[in-house]
Amino acid sequence: MKRLTCALLAVCILLLGAAGCSGRESGEQEGITQINPQEGALSKKDKLAVNLYFADPSFTKLVSESRELDIPVNENEEYAVLQALCEGPASQGDVAGNRLINENTAIVSIASSGDVLFITLSRDFLDWSFFSGNNLENSLNQRKQLAVYSIVNTMVEVSGYSRVQLLVESEDGGTGQRIRLEDVGFPGSGVLEPLARNGEVVLNPKNTLRLLFEAVANQNYENVFTYISYEGETGDAKPDEEEFLAIARERNPVMEQYVIGDVIIGAGRDTAVIMVDITYKLKGEEQTEKTNIPVRLIKESGMWKMQYEEFVKLFFQGE
Repeated sequence: MKRLTCALLAVCILLLGAAGCSGRESGEQEGITQINPQEGALSKKDKLAVNLYFADPSFTKLVSESRELDIPVNENEEYAVLQALCEGPASQGDVAGNRLINENTAIVSIASSGDVLFITLSRDFLDWSFFSGNNLENSLNQRKQLAVYSIVNTMVEVSGYSRVQLLVESEDGGTGQRIRLEDVGFPGSGVLEPLARNGEVVLNPKNTLRLLFEAVANQNYENVFTYISYEGETGDAKPDEEEFLAIARERNPVMEQYVIGDVIIGAGRDTAVIMVDITYKLKGEEQTEKTNIPVRLIKESGMWKMQYEEFVKLFFQGE
């Protein structure tokens, strides 16, 4: 009887040991818990309202595309949102956003530890050959950084985690490995650490107005044109680019200084009023100073823009 009891005890120890190994192999070691794509999924299709971040037309900032995603049966929300982001903007014609992530990128795994969400992507994420255009060598690092923050900003907002650690699948197909800073356009020789949401790279109303004012200050009227809406308050369309550039160069506003103050977002979330102080001078005229004036922006195709009539009143008419 004593021998039988010892034998049973030995079997139990072996079974417990096997269960412990299974848990470690599933990625739960060191406090990191793998998120099952089907864990917490809905038993029927449901919709989820999200902001997906893509590049603006100049690839200098992020613009948000508000989308209502259908969450498939038995699919986790984090996986569904990240997959939609990797697939790119909904429509290149109607949405201002541009793709930042290689379309071949696959989601290897999503895990969490404390307030950090760990995302492992296939190595296709580091293949930037899909970018093309003039002067790309001057903007490629900026585009790489925007690609990182498009994921970080999107996932922080939707997941509730405060930071995101991006990893790529190792070359031998094993677990995720750290990304070198230089591979994603960041300065330095280290590796990418967990990142928090970065509001400075988002083309919100305040950043939009700052970029527009900087373009005026630099007399870069081509860039100014991109921040002006196609249709004004009266329904009249702005002039075409050639006509606008001719007017701008003839009036030649010279921005001397500006201060951007409070931002008030409209109830419908598609208008904004920004209080500003500006000092500028038009060609052949005295210096114009305007203090604490409201500047109205509207959201058009995912981008904040100034209406043409507002720009004319602000910069072309003087006092």
